[in-house]
Amino acid sequence: MYFPLTDARYEAAFIPGVQLKPIPSLWGHTAGAAPNPVDAKFLNDNIRAFLAAGPPKRR
Repeated sequence: MYFPLTDARYEAAFIPGVQLKPIPSLWGHTAGAAPNPVDAKFLNDNIRAFLAAGPPKRR
C-alpha cells in the first residue's frame, strides 16, 4: 500500500484543524484521480464543502 490509512491518521494528529476524509473506494491511492463517478462525486462534494466553510478560525 502506498498511503496506508494508519499513516494518514498518525500524520493528521499533528496538523491543527485537519479533517481526514478517506475516500471510500476500492481503487486505493488512485481514487484521488476519480477513476469512477462515485469517487468523483465523493471528492467534489467534500472539496465543495471544505471551500464553502472558508478559512479556519484563528485562536
